[in-house]
Amino acid sequence: MGDLVVISTVGASLLTNYAKYVKADPWRFLDSIDDLPEEKIEELKRDMLRYLLSLGEEFIRASAELNSIMGILETIDLSGFDEIELMFIISDTKQGRLTAEVLVEFFTKYLNEFNGKKIKIYCDVVNGLNYTDIEHATRGLPTLAAKIAMWIKNKKAVGHEVIVNVTGGFKAESIYAALIGLIAGVPTYYMHEKFKRAVELPPLANEITDREKFEIILEIVRKFYEDFKKRAE
Repeated sequence: MGDLVVISTVGASLLTNYAKYVKADPWRFLDSIDDLPEEKIEELKRDMLRYLLSLGEEFIRASAELNSIMGILETIDLSGFDEIELMFIISDTKQGRLTAEVLVEFFTKYLNEFNGKKIKIYCDVVNGLNYTDIEHATRGLPTLAAKIAMWIKNKKAVGHEVIVNVTGGFKAESIYAALIGLIAGVPTYYMHEKFKRAVELPPLANEITDREKFEIILEIVRKFYEDFKKRAE
């Protein structure tokens, strides 16, 4: 048996919901994080974790990522897997790192197993993916796609089953993540805030995803990522 790997994009819903909880303006709160010193970030992280715990069994209301991940796991027969691996793909921002760190601590300390399966957590930052200007956004999105493609390939190569969850993040991030998941032929899920369950996106037509074309696409994405890393050094 292998593991079930859930690759999930991460957005700001945990931050905005926390802001509403403390009666702050969500968008001003998001902007304020950029100017916070490290000790304030650590204090905020602890308070956000307390917020999550205060919700009890309703913790999934705190973020799109929690809601969708739990929704996905509830629809899958986990008996054929050894463990569950959650891979959070995050933006190169203070907001992204803060959200991911809170989620990692929550799963590690308070939700480290589901239906008898151990949950392991990983994070990967998409270097250059931030929204300070158009250049950073357009340069970071292909890197996001490259990272997801490589994680899919690497995890499947060692016998794991891979799912892509595109619920979190900006719409452009979700589009890129969904495209890679569908091209790779892995189950790709999305949960709209009004849905009661995660929805698996229908696969692309067979002529688009035949093996030869799939390998060509992965090689193009891999080469782009390697070239990008060299330019950034």
